[in-house]
Amino acid sequence: MKNASFFFATTILVLFGFQTSLSAQRTATWKGGTPGRSTDWNCPTNWKEGRVPDEFSSVVIPDVSTSTFSYPVIHKGTVEIFSLECSSNVSLTTQGNARVIILNAPAWQPVDQNAGLAYSKGSVDSKTIARN
Repeated sequence: MKNASFFFATTILVLFGFQTSLSAQRTATWKGGTPGRSTDWNCPTNWKEGRVPDEFSSVVIPDVSTSTFSYPVIHKGTVEIFSLECSSNVSLTTQGNARVIILNAPAWQPVDQNAGLAYSKGSVDSKTIARN
């Protein structure tokens, strides 16, 4: 009986841990355009998923030049994200004391040869990241 209970408890812990690791990373896609807050990173309605990215988010900033024309601006504070992917002709701007910390992978990497770039593992302070 002890062995069965131990096996059951171990199985539950392993399955829970596996499920947690699968759901930990999620995509956050920028859309922008919320009236009065069209470029505000911290406005949930500027994100396709309806939530502001966090340290588990793989952030995607697509080209919105034919829709909202609004790219994200972080006005203050520190934002931690898992990764960042930018399409061509987009920007991410930090102002004042704002800071972006990107937690995953090594340095600048092309997403694909013509599409854009990704930045991981590092931080950006009071700058604009632009992909032309």
